[in-house]
Amino acid sequence: MSTDKIKALSQVVEEFYKAGESGDIPNFKTRLKEARARWQNLQKDTEMVLPRGVEQVPLDRIYCDYNIQRDLRDNHVLRICEKFDPRVVQPGSSVKRGDSWYLFNGQHTAVALSVMGFTCVPLTWVETKEQSFDAVAFEILNDTGILKAGTEEIHRGLIYRWHNDVNGTGDRNHPRVKNAYLVDTLFKECAIDLEPKRVRKSSGKCGPNKHYFSHFDYAYKGLEMTGDLETLKKILLSVKKYYGEEQGGEINQGLYIGLVKMYALAKEDGAVKFLPENWIDLILEALTKVCGFNAQGIHTAAKAQWQHTRGTSWDAPVAMSTLMREVFIVQAHKDNMWNPPHEPKVSMGIMTGDICSEFKPFIKRAA
Repeated sequence: MSTDKIKALSQVVEEFYKAGESGDIPNFKTRLKEARARWQNLQKDTEMVLPRGVEQVPLDRIYCDYNIQRDLRDNHVLRICEKFDPRVVQPGSSVKRGDSWYLFNGQHTAVALSVMGFTCVPLTWVETKEQSFDAVAFEILNDTGILKAGTEEIHRGLIYRWHNDVNGTGDRNHPRVKNAYLVDTLFKECAIDLEPKRVRKSSGKCGPNKHYFSHFDYAYKGLEMTGDLETLKKILLSVKKYYGEEQGGEINQGLYIGLVKMYALAKEDGAVKFLPENWIDLILEALTKVCGFNAQGIHTAAKAQWQHTRGTSWDAPVAMSTLMREVFIVQAHKDNMWNPPHEPKVSMGIMTGDICSEFKPFIKRAA
């Protein structure tokens, strides 16, 4: 467990102000000034009071554990301030440990209350010996469709549960927790930060590596589709090798999931043993020769090419695996008779020359 991710609520509030003053939030000063002025007028109404019947906890006793908690959405805090009405404020939910309250729900409201001048936050809480309860509670609240969190935030809580189970007798036996740990370890071993784009753009929150991968669903889907961490590692390192100079250091999700699909197809057919040892290199070398080195451009143009030839909704694993197979055959058929795994009866039009205008710039290098 990383203790440096636990921040006092007062620190989170301070970071909110810094984000606004740095220009991360559009029209921050004007919007906040108007929100406070509106609240001053509302206070004239005697009904404008916070809900009763719960404990009013001082700000300096409240903590946000970012091993579990979602990152603060600064704009969301400001929207709460702009429409602030104390009559609809819901108590936050927390775990009480000693004289401290750790939020697992309601941090945006808590920060907004502080910003609007309140010194206490209404909270409900539980006291429990279950050390990972706040991570479990956050997952339940945010993974039911009621208060949907992003996959990356659920991932963070699952990793917290893995590291908090020091004896390996509880949460580490849970399949979701174990898979989260395997995925997290995979990307760490590849020196690729697994983080969303919005985190990558923040110098104070982004990971330490040159490269990052933003599609958490695909990270998990890769493990589900292949069940082979070593192959996934080879795929990630190869994409980093051939397409490692993308803007911001992003590992392209389309190339990744296409290669994952190729391996999954071979596995389904019992043909993994027939894959050339360097099959990933063969595919990506052909792609660079035919389509160049702009992975995001290839990915975007592939969507247009799929619509041009198929006219159906985008299926990234099938589309990208089919595209790379056809590019390989166009480039390497004279020297290599290998036929990469593919979905039968699916074509992207590369071998027949049925190329849409959006993809033409990426086919000019074909042999």
